[in-house]
Amino acid sequence: MIFDIKMDGAFSRKARLVANGHKTKPPASITYSSVASRDSVRIALTIASLNSLHVSVCDIGNAYLNATCREKLWTIAGPEFGSDKGSVMIIARALYGLKSSEAAWRSTLAQSMEMMRYRPTQADPDVWVKRASKEDGSPYYKMMLIYVDDVLHIAEDPEEDMAKLGQVYRLTDGVGTTDRYLGGNIERMQTSDGTVAWSLSCYDYLINAIQQVKNELNQKDLTLKRFDTGLRPYPACYRP
Repeated sequence: MIFDIKMDGAFSRKARLVANGHKTKPPASITYSSVASRDSVRIALTIASLNSLHVSVCDIGNAYLNATCREKLWTIAGPEFGSDKGSVMIIARALYGLKSSEAAWRSTLAQSMEMMRYRPTQADPDVWVKRASKEDGSPYYKMMLIYVDDVLHIAEDPEEDMAKLGQVYRLTDGVGTTDRYLGGNIERMQTSDGTVAWSLSCYDYLINAIQQVKNELNQKDLTLKRFDTGLRPYPACYRP
């Protein structure tokens, strides 16, 4: 069991049962999982705004465990397995830590997407589309953007296919909400010329990060220096 703290600004705690994939030889098959690009996300949100479509996001819980293990691996059960301690066990699911788990999970999810009649786009294989019709009869494409286990769904009625996905996997992290995606803020806003569009930002992350710095400094009787006078910690031309 690996216990860790996520660098999401809120320092969420997480625990996972993992396998020692760093001790195994690399499998012959593909071992990685591609993800939707940032540009694809921006383009998809632009399409949603231009076509008055709704946006919904969700996270698939314990994603890798839905896939079967592609490698032939076994382990000896430890004391955490109770009466089965010392037994030889075959790893049947794609545990976190194995070299092939990411690819196994992506293949499993791809099969589910195809069963829902979605097809990957040529420009980005992690952007899946399906022909559909609006209530007024006009044709359009539903879209699902996949980032490992995070799903961004764009449709006139996103609850329909989200419900189908929920019948196969355990969906978590606010199914159907549109306030966060990949740790960032996502919201619908109105620009100065009256145009309504979707925006992405890291507002909550920055607020949490600054607060964490303040808490650390307070323990040492220090405070953040304000730069209202035009001074700044680095010159304006600095690039890390």
